[in-house]
Amino acid sequence: MNAIYWFVVILGYILATISLLYVYVIAISFLNETPFVSLERKAIKFALSLLDLKKGDSFIDIGSGDGKVVLLAAEMYKEFGSYNGVEYSKPLVMISNIRRIFSKSKYSIKFHHKDALKYDYRKYNKVFMYLTTPLATSVTELLLKQLKPGSVIVSVYFPVEIKNIKIEEKKYRIGGKIKSFYIITIP
Repeated sequence: MNAIYWFVVILGYILATISLLYVYVIAISFLNETPFVSLERKAIKFALSLLDLKKGDSFIDIGSGDGKVVLLAAEMYKEFGSYNGVEYSKPLVMISNIRRIFSKSKYSIKFHHKDALKYDYRKYNKVFMYLTTPLATSVTELLLKQLKPGSVIVSVYFPVEIKNIKIEEKKYRIGGKIKSFYIITIP
């Protein structure tokens, strides 16, 4: 057999192993309070448009999973600032960092392995969340204490249940279904 054949065989085994590890990490995440579920690209783009990222903004995706949202934000808004993700699952943070290495974006991108309820958000002003309602509500209570006035939070699909704050709901059609996006601007 020639060298090309063996290269293709070894590459195939490597790719199959990586794919199985990725599926395993996702399956394990279902044991957590908020499992990793990938979000449609169209939903991510719409949510990012609601955040209205501008030059100098500092963006964070809370529950960043495999890093898709952070990497897409950096790709779409190249010159605007820093792009961060905070994720509780160490294997998902590792996957995010591998994706960052192979991404086209070479901007300020970081993934942090932390508990979302124990993280310091004071340096951010644009927040993306795709979390279940109980966790999104708890995180938003923390954000209301830490973020500066004018900072914007977008919760995708899951409402935040906090009284006495203005929450704007935007609806958008994705895959034939109307989906809700919840926007909070820090007063």
